[in-house]
Amino acid sequence: MNLAGRKGPQLYVAGRCVFFSWFVFVCLFIAQIMGQAGGAQATVTTALTSIERELGMSATLERLSNAVGNEACDELDDALRVIQHCVNQLTEDQVWWRSSESMNSVANLMLHLCGNLRQWIVSGVGGAADIRERQREFDQRSSARKTDLIQQIESAVADAKMALSGTPAEELLRVRRIQGNDVTGMQAIFHAASHFRGHTQEIVHMTRCQLGDFYAFDFIPTTAEQGAP
Repeated sequence: MNLAGRKGPQLYVAGRCVFFSWFVFVCLFIAQIMGQAGGAQATVTTALTSIERELGMSATLERLSNAVGNEACDELDDALRVIQHCVNQLTEDQVWWRSSESMNSVANLMLHLCGNLRQWIVSGVGGAADIRERQREFDQRSSARKTDLIQQIESAVADAKMALSGTPAEELLRVRRIQGNDVTGMQAIFHAASHFRGHTQEIVHMTRCQLGDFYAFDFIPTTAEQGAP
């Protein structure tokens, strides 16, 4: 992930390079004293190889971290697009409709996704304060309009993407406490992304149940490769 503004990893690698540079110098000095020119050359080669390995490992971790963050961001963006597609087809009343009092509405699920994403990614991975009040996500009844709900979930996704893009590679394996669970940064990302997609499909189902044949599909295959008949 992008390490702009995060000096720890760069300083670590720079420090190791300085160490190896001094190591090369000391070995050369000793070799010159002992008259072992061939041994000095071998020592220099070994030290330089170690430096290259150190820098290469850092670059590999950086690429892996970027890949994880980018894929998670793409998954959130795609799921958000599907949610927007569904909500835009529903009326204000349909957004808050529930099949029974014990079930959730589309609106409640959207509020729930906002809370979960902010707790697990914005706070858990990004380090922001955790101010989630989970039960309120399910207790609300017809208190927000469609436009407000869409703005809230768009904001949550944007903040989550910001947190993902600014997380250094070592944070993927660091264990932290989220919602009573000890998880690594990688686990938090996978949890949040799969949780977001899971409830997205629930929103699709609830939208189709209400609209029936009037539901407009987000994707219809048009070629054999896509699965068209």
